[in-house]
Amino acid sequence: MSHFADISKRDLDKDIRDIPGAGATGGLGAGSIAFLDAELKPGIDIVINTVHLDEIMQDANLAITGEGEINGSTICGKTPIGVARVAKKYQIPVVSISALIDESGLVVKEHGIDYLIKPENPPMHMEYSKPRNYYREQLQNF
Repeated sequence: MSHFADISKRDLDKDIRDIPGAGATGGLGAGSIAFLDAELKPGIDIVINTVHLDEIMQDANLAITGEGEINGSTICGKTPIGVARVAKKYQIPVVSISALIDESGLVVKEHGIDYLIKPENPPMHMEYSKPRNYYREQLQNF
């Protein structure tokens, strides 16, 4: 990424080196900025605006959200925190349902999540929740 940043600055006059998020997903953001004049925005903000979550939430009594795993990175712009941010504008309690809750994820309670729920008996074993493992197992049994 450092080499790409140097070339982008030299050849395209685009300084992408210190743009937060530009290196995520293998540099997709950096390439989009350099070649497409894109502007990076947090995905959750795009979803909140697209579905008009602010308007919907005004009449709600409870917000339910979720993520596969609640962990320390959840507070870095992921869906549960985005939903909580909107819900808290209207003093709405927020419940997050997740298959895994890492101890580092308890920090979400400081960011608007009121209750964390982990299903006691999930519908499938975690090993099968990842498509490649599930389909590999199915093919072996075929």
